[in-house]
Amino acid sequence: AETPTPTWFQRSQKSPETTRSAAVRAIGRVNSAAAVEFICERLRDGDPAYVEQCRTAISRLTNPELAPILQTQADLVPTIHRAVFVEAAARLASR
Repeated sequence: AETPTPTWFQRSQKSPETTRSAAVRAIGRVNSAAAVEFICERLRDGDPAYVEQCRTAISRLTNPELAPILQTQADLVPTIHRAVFVEAAARLASR
């Protein structure tokens, strides 16, 4: 049997994973304590689909007020991610 060609609507629909990844990237741009908390929760969840977006979001933060939060969260996220938090906190603290 021949596979039917998807309609325009079917082709334009994003997968749930793509939508969640886009949400993580967008939340990372918010530069707030709530955004950092959300990202940390995703890292603690350990879902490999979001780990890189979360790490990138942390490394791109620009709000110096988040430095102490990142320092605290560095102890609460899985060990493999701590360096990203420590580096981001140091960078923001020096601003």
